[in-house]
Amino acid sequence: VASAPEFTTLVTAVTNAGLGPALSAPNGPYTVFAPTNAAFNALPAGTLDSLLADPYGALADVLKYHVVVGQVLSTELYNGQAIPTLNGATLYVEIVGRSVYIQNNDRSVRARVATPDVLASNGVAHVIESVLVPASATAVRQTQPCSENGLIASEAECQQAAAALGLTYASDAGSEW
Repeated sequence: VASAPEFTTLVTAVTNAGLGPALSAPNGPYTVFAPTNAAFNALPAGTLDSLLADPYGALADVLKYHVVVGQVLSTELYNGQAIPTLNGATLYVEIVGRSVYIQNNDRSVRARVATPDVLASNGVAHVIESVLVPASATAVRQTQPCSENGLIASEAECQQAAAALGLTYASDAGSEW
């Protein structure tokens, strides 16, 4: 994904947020819901500039909202599935006919998966047609159990993923980070 011309905005955003090394091999595996340049261009006027102006805050939160610990192929997604992301908020899967959509935490943003299962050295990317933005800043800061949906196999994976992204991992009271 990083070398494809349709992802230059995503790559720039990841670089500006300082997340490149953490999301690159040997870290992972990760599942990335990867918005295209067109998806970023479709954001309301000023949104991308505002995000880029806050690289370690809002931008990092939105980018982490597109990343899930573990490799999740399209065949493993099911209708109604809740997926915890690296920023602590949840995404939801909606399947309509042959189309798969990823929705934000209040289901007000719906991104169609245009190209599933783009395999990478440290996981998989699913190309999406919209940028997923959490419903509110409060939702971004929520914590979710690390293995809520069974995508993470061990506490060690939770600790490794949290450390790679500069997060603090607490294994007590429901394995939250």
